[in-house]
Amino acid sequence: MNPSTSIQNIQIEGVEYFSFPIDAAIEYSPKIATGFYVPLGPKKKVRIEIEGNIAQKLQNYKDKGLKNILLAQADYDRFMWRVKRGLTIFFFNELATSKKLTDREVFIILRKAIKVLGLKEDIAKICEPLISQNLKFIRTSSHLNTAFKLYSNQCQEQYIFHLFRAYLSVALAQEAGLPPHIYDKFIQVNLLCDLQLSAADYESYYVHQDDPSKWTENYREHPKQMARFIERQLSHTIGPEVVKWVELHEENPDGSGFPFGMQAASFDQMTSIIIVSRLFMKGLLESEFSYQERKSFLDTLVSEKMNSSHFKNTRKALYRIMNLVDNEDTQL
Repeated sequence: MNPSTSIQNIQIEGVEYFSFPIDAAIEYSPKIATGFYVPLGPKKKVRIEIEGNIAQKLQNYKDKGLKNILLAQADYDRFMWRVKRGLTIFFFNELATSKKLTDREVFIILRKAIKVLGLKEDIAKICEPLISQNLKFIRTSSHLNTAFKLYSNQCQEQYIFHLFRAYLSVALAQEAGLPPHIYDKFIQVNLLCDLQLSAADYESYYVHQDDPSKWTENYREHPKQMARFIERQLSHTIGPEVVKWVELHEENPDGSGFPFGMQAASFDQMTSIIIVSRLFMKGLLESEFSYQERKSFLDTLVSEKMNSSHFKNTRKALYRIMNLVDNEDTQL
């Protein structure tokens, strides 16, 4: 059941609330991150904060005859973000566990994801040694180790998504005919670009994707902050091109990205690969991806997010790594 189909909008004294059936609320209680309201009548309600066993608390209200709870807008936004993430994470369903995964377990998950997506499985053989080499560097770096431990523990899902973005970037670079020494740089970008973010930073973005004013300052500034950090502390080991791509990794082809809002004509092919990998991964996690329907998935993603003529070569490479023919070629 998708809970959004059970939630109804209601007005109480001019304020919008979301009425949620108690049975569905009990089922999805782990996703209720903030509080909720218990209606006491047409115009009255009482706020219930999250503490203790929320499922049992809801069951107690049901036993007393309560039919619905109410969610305020902020409660609803966070609830639906958590639900949506839970519905789409099937692509990496091993991440449902809260345990800390070893590098080997992470690589196993990524190999399965490659197979589900339809990428060539030998891309793992190229990426895994390079990832292991870069992880060793990060873990032995006095400037990176502490931040990496915190990030990979508290934001394990995002960490693994970034590694998969690295796989995608390398696959695109290989298909585009870029030299192999570039592969290592794509992996560095994906390992380092978000290293200063926290779970709260990510939540501020995912709950309010279209309203940057509600993102944390750390999220809004992280591309520039991480680029400057690498320049100051790691310039002797990390090249300037990696700094550049870290700074631009949140840009979009249509100029809607950040921190600079640059247009597609400003991006070189390596930058376009970083951006396409990010957009592809985001689209993947926001859809119920099906191998049988991957052509329509990709067509939609391309038409909505990356149809700029300046992304033509990267776009074509994206179709090829999924063993598909793009629409431009079929029209020739």
